[in-house]
Amino acid sequence: MKKNNIVSFTVEVKENTENPGELLLDLGTELCQQMGWNVGDTLEWHDNQDGSWTLKKPISPASP
Repeated sequence: MKKNNIVSFTVEVKENTENPGELLLDLGTELCQQMGWNVGDTLEWHDNQDGSWTLKKPISPASP
């Protein structure tokens, strides 16, 4: 039986001081390591309809 492990983090959106008007979302090294995310990965944004969002790395289809 597969168990669903849900991990929750709160991250603050900040203004990029080098490019005013541009926003940054710093996920941090620890979170990325725990989630198995790497620089250059594509992440999907899902609106939870409650003011929060979920980020997921899409599962790549297995190669034949």
